[in-house]
Amino acid sequence: MKLHAIHFRSEKNLTSEEWRQLVIKNARKCPICGDRYKSGTDMRRHYRDLHDSTRKCPCEVCGKRFNSIKRVKQHRKVVHMGIKQKKKFECAHCSKTYLSRVGLEDHINNHTGEKGHICEICNRDFYSDAMLKRHLVKHSRMIKETSEEFVETGSITREEWYKMVLQRVKTCPLCKKTYQSAKGMRLHIREVHSKVRPHQCKGCGKYFKSQRHLVQHERRVHLGVKKIKHSNFECFHCGAKFISRTHIADHMTSHTGIKNHVCSICQSTYTTARGLKRHNKNHLREAGVLRADEMYKCDKCDKLFIEQSEMVQHRDWVHGDKCYLCKICGARVKSNLKAHMRIHTGERPVCCHICGKKLRGKLKDHMLTHTGERPFGCEVCGSTYKYKYYLAVHMRKHTGERPYVCNYCGHSFAARPAFNLHLKRHTERGDVRHIECQVCKKSFSSEETLDVHLAEHFG
Repeated sequence: MKLHAIHFRSEKNLTSEEWRQLVIKNARKCPICGDRYKSGTDMRRHYRDLHDSTRKCPCEVCGKRFNSIKRVKQHRKVVHMGIKQKKKFECAHCSKTYLSRVGLEDHINNHTGEKGHICEICNRDFYSDAMLKRHLVKHSRMIKETSEEFVETGSITREEWYKMVLQRVKTCPLCKKTYQSAKGMRLHIREVHSKVRPHQCKGCGKYFKSQRHLVQHERRVHLGVKKIKHSNFECFHCGAKFISRTHIADHMTSHTGIKNHVCSICQSTYTTARGLKRHNKNHLREAGVLRADEMYKCDKCDKLFIEQSEMVQHRDWVHGDKCYLCKICGARVKSNLKAHMRIHTGERPVCCHICGKKLRGKLKDHMLTHTGERPFGCEVCGSTYKYKYYLAVHMRKHTGERPYVCNYCGHSFAARPAFNLHLKRHTERGDVRHIECQVCKKSFSSEETLDVHLAEHFG
């Protein structure tokens, strides 16, 4: 780039590269005498006027230097003597007068529409040389910002980044997302597509792509400050409220059923961008590209999750005390309460398209009976099973765990079906007492189990 060509003149003290760096950095301090100015333009004007060795004709009054004696005389008349110069060149279109023929020619371009001054960086045309100079100053500022902004993404080179900044591109070249401003788009690239995580949290050592994400993490995780969310956008279909137009737009697709977000790998479609992003993370995890620090780990069992909400739900429901309480039988349900209620209602909404059998749910597990697939294998002895539950019961043979204990004879069992069969034998012999719950009329074999059951009713 020839950004320095307009301002630079060959001088004794500074090389062309040193002058170029002054322009790019917009330096306000004179490298010769150390004087400071309000802007880089004022500093460069000061340098040319006082320190430029090619200007050999100084003014005897103020010391300002010029290229010729004629320029010195004009300067004395106008500045020191107060004599105004006569404008000899008049425009034939609007009668406006100028001091030089060059100034008049640039002005006439405004009438004719001719733009003869072309920027070598972005190819924009301008009516005059002065307008081109002002335009190049903007490029110098943008180049300074670009050199500080650039981050390694693995897909965009530094030259492509410079070109993207100078052309003020607003569409991300990686994911094709469009933003209102070019600066917002570049912020998106640094925070989403960058592979560099230079910002480290001092509290937990976790790395982040931007200072903004680090501050948000410290406030939310270590300081416990929760962000106040104002749900000002309401869905007129179901009344649900959202914090932004983007969120409610994604929600509206759940009513229309339109799936505009398509996975480029497997062509799966999703109604929301968030759903597609979560799906793409699964592809990255399967390929082994997704790092452990980009996922969320359960502090109880070290299981990894893609979304933080999934990890929190797993921790609360699997390792915690959270559960649903069935109002009919009093059972504490940790999975899907709707699926549990089908035991009482007898509803079987799922139908197998091969054998026609009606099911309460878990069609995927039922299909294993037709395919013969046994996806769950024991790592100890190599036995395979159709269902995960059967594998868990089998593993108790290796671990020796027997969680089901009989209150009458003390026998323990690894599986519930065997335990239920054992209790049935006690019932046939008359060993089991039937103590009825006065709330739901359910029968229990002992007062201890009844007390546990009553606690579910009354806390």
